[in-house]
Amino acid sequence: MPDRPAAYGALDALEYVEEYAPLIHDTEPWEEAIGRLDAQRLHLISFHAALPFSEAERGFVFQNLSFRKLPENEYEHQLGYEADIISEGVRKHVVARELISRWMAWRQQTGEFEGQGSLEEARTPLAYLIHNATPGAAMPQSYIDLGGELPS
Repeated sequence: MPDRPAAYGALDALEYVEEYAPLIHDTEPWEEAIGRLDAQRLHLISFHAALPFSEAERGFVFQNLSFRKLPENEYEHQLGYEADIISEGVRKHVVARELISRWMAWRQQTGEFEGQGSLEEARTPLAYLIHNATPGAAMPQSYIDLGGELPS
């Protein structure tokens, strides 16, 4: 299992991008804003598709867990969160610990994720969102590094 700060830091970066990506900037013309938002939406869809969570699971993770600096005992407490969600038309029970274990396997590209390339597949839209959809946001350098460089 990767060390907690690195693994949770990556989830924190995703939470940050999700929070700031949909903003419309007051200074841009409406037509430009619509074009930018369409491009953001397509990159966000591609990004979400590459993640190891369904839409409902991702919602559970970001609504119930905080990855910001918490005391160690708070992380352990959060990992015990459970809920019933509906995903792809089926009700299922989820436990935070299992979702975070899946996240860590995805980040390390081990188990079912080995050789799938989904982590690299997520980096291109993430880089786009970090560099284009969050202008002016005071984003920590480690989040920018997570997305990597934009492909040429």
